[in-house]
Amino acid sequence: MAIDNTNSNNDDDHLFIWKTDPSIYNRWLPPDNINNQPINVNISIFLFGVANIYESNNEFHLDLLLRTSWLDKRINMLNQSISQRQQNHTTTTKSVIQGGVWHLNRIWLPPIFIVNAKQPNVFNNRDEHPVLVRISQTNGLILLSKRMSLCGLNQLNFHLYPFDLQRIHFEIETNELNLNDLRLRWSTIDNYSSIYFAPDFHWNGFELIDYQLIETNITYTHTGTYSRLTAIFFIRRKFMQSLLDVYIPIALFVIVSWGSFWIEITAAPARITLGVTVMLTMVTMARSAREKLPTISYIHSLDLWILSCIIFVFASIVEYVAVNYIYHRKKRFWAKKRKHFDIISHMMNNNDKNPELSLSKTDSIINFNHYNDCVKRKTTDYKKQLKQIRIDNGEEFAYEIDRRSRILFPICFAIFNLIYWITLYAASMIEQIAIE
Repeated sequence: MAIDNTNSNNDDDHLFIWKTDPSIYNRWLPPDNINNQPINVNISIFLFGVANIYESNNEFHLDLLLRTSWLDKRINMLNQSISQRQQNHTTTTKSVIQGGVWHLNRIWLPPIFIVNAKQPNVFNNRDEHPVLVRISQTNGLILLSKRMSLCGLNQLNFHLYPFDLQRIHFEIETNELNLNDLRLRWSTIDNYSSIYFAPDFHWNGFELIDYQLIETNITYTHTGTYSRLTAIFFIRRKFMQSLLDVYIPIALFVIVSWGSFWIEITAAPARITLGVTVMLTMVTMARSAREKLPTISYIHSLDLWILSCIIFVFASIVEYVAVNYIYHRKKRFWAKKRKHFDIISHMMNNNDKNPELSLSKTDSIINFNHYNDCVKRKTTDYKKQLKQIRIDNGEEFAYEIDRRSRILFPICFAIFNLIYWITLYAASMIEQIAIE
């Protein structure tokens, strides 16, 4: 059996060499059009492994098996007589020739490329391994299966980040041959899907919602119209990691900032240190979260969340500034009045010790009477203000602001969360409905 199999393989190789001899087969020329119809190249994709998204560079990475099939009548054996087969030692009974790179280098390949790949001509690179070539001797059907590791470019949309739904485009296009000579089609052999997924295939950090296959044409000025295939993968980001890394810690920082409302107003270092430390930590976390994304000119949902939380922490610091100002208002009033009376006393003592500073006796009497009137008026005004300060106690008012802030801040933060999450969920559902 082993000997027979070896002989069979040798016969297949002789057959293939004879059919692809450069004297009768030019691998640089495409097959002849049948009935003036373009060559149909059927394509299917098998995805396996883990697909990665690199947000910072707008890139995606796919490990796939690209399968293409087309007819090349120059290789079929239906038009060969028995004597010709025996003359070329092609007495094999096998209907399919199977090979690899060596066979690939002797046949014509459809001129296709990956549009949005960093290396667009990876398919037509004949030195890439591994490849599988299956050639049907009955009708010249060629099946090429090629393993590729693809790094593609795709513009991502981060408006709803990290609850975004991305569209990953995989585009295949022809070159050299326009639509009249070659046409790409998604393979529909035996009603099977054109895209196959390995059992362990998944998008790293995302979940596949749906995919769409499109056959279209692209027109270039001065060159013509070419066939293009597009596969669009709709994937949704898994937000659990962002929830644990960003949302929950920042929400806890905001709650911690409210602890300053229970600290004594006179403990200024404690309250200021708490607020400033929390704010700096949140700014650092916001910067770290944004460094994972490319430079974008718009605000996404995570930025809105972090900015709002920073405003809440900043408001708690401003609240303490106001409370501290109100709490020490009485002390500032007494200090101001004490300074004023010290100046008056100093002036009176100077006048008693230096009467010669007056221009005349009459002027001195007039000035002294005017001075006494001013003192009496200032004293009366001071008594009224002092009475008003005693009625309106600044310390008690400051404590009342702290007591109300303990309730007002959590209520406002809860209302903000309710509006934020409802709006974000509604926007996400609208985008998903648009896809469906």
